[in-house]
Amino acid sequence: MNKKAVSMGTIIAVSCTWFGIHAGGGFASGAQTMSFLTRYGKWSLVTPLITVALMAVMFRELIIMAKNHNTFDFRSLSIELYKPYDKIMAPIYEVCIVVASVVAVSSCVAGGATVLRNYLGVNYGAGIVLIGFVMLILAIFGAKLVARANTLMSVIIVAAVFIIAVIALSNGKAHLGEYLASPHASQTPVGFALLKSISYTGFQAYSFGGLLGVSYVLKTSKNISIMLIIGFVINGIMLWLTSFVMLAYMPEAGTQSGVATLPLYYVCQSSGQQFLMVVYIVALLAAYISTGVGVIFGFVKRYIRIVLAKKPDANVPVSNFIIGAIFIVLTVGAATFGLTRIVNIGFGYMGYVGMVTVFLPTVIAGHIKNRKFAAEHPTFDEENLAKDIKG
Repeated sequence: MNKKAVSMGTIIAVSCTWFGIHAGGGFASGAQTMSFLTRYGKWSLVTPLITVALMAVMFRELIIMAKNHNTFDFRSLSIELYKPYDKIMAPIYEVCIVVASVVAVSSCVAGGATVLRNYLGVNYGAGIVLIGFVMLILAIFGAKLVARANTLMSVIIVAAVFIIAVIALSNGKAHLGEYLASPHASQTPVGFALLKSISYTGFQAYSFGGLLGVSYVLKTSKNISIMLIIGFVINGIMLWLTSFVMLAYMPEAGTQSGVATLPLYYVCQSSGQQFLMVVYIVALLAAYISTGVGVIFGFVKRYIRIVLAKKPDANVPVSNFIIGAIFIVLTVGAATFGLTRIVNIGFGYMGYVGMVTVFLPTVIAGHIKNRKFAAEHPTFDEENLAKDIKG
């Protein structure tokens, strides 16, 4: 057997896809990390790593199940996961996906508009309409171009976060020790901090479809485990580093009027380095737009199939535009609530829902089903790999 059938380069590429999906606008702005992790004080020195570890455990069971049953779209995978209750749970998951998609893209719209307002003085209302329109046009006519840029965007975000961290932690304005010694850093009970960490994982369950779609190249459970170990290192380091930098500027980074919605923006602003602001804003706008376009594109592709099934002669470009426009109207409407409310309330509640509907069923029922499958098909991975080599 050729053990090199799945190369390390392929495995690393899938790991980077996980980071590209994770490192969207909420990550790049720091708003998501602040809402779920950093604002709970000293516990955020460890909860980012716990969060990513739980994501890896959840994703491992889901990808192994997809490999076992060749279900590399989440609709099919959800049916397999929820059996024998799939007729109840699969539609519930479908509704959750729509709500989570609206919340995720509205945070990108709101975040982009906030950047335009804070840095260029653009009216917030005009900003959300502008950002929403740009996302719609790119999703309908330029999604392939944006998709090709995802790896580049990830590199830009990683570079920007490292540059921000080095400057922010060495310019003498950070006060991590002082903050950790203050009562504010210890006021959150550890149980609640862990609950928010798990709910972060629950919300990330709704972004799993993007990783699932490329995971078909992993032919064995060992491939999957290696990919997730590499992904844990990449995602864990970047999430921890982002949280650590903001922690060194707490509590101001989480409460400063006018920039609380963009805590990393506050950190960059405090540095006094204009070039750092430019690098950060370019990376942040790119993250918002690319994330929003990816979600909108996936939403349109999901529902255009339903439209064509009912009306085969429908004009596809027009139908795509209408579906995308309806979605954008919903997200722009949600963006009027502002980024802080979207992240703290929308992400927060959907995180709890994700814990119940995806995380717990996956790590309990999914794990049991995968172990049973492995016991009943002890040579499945070898056969799957050999079949791929012959193909």
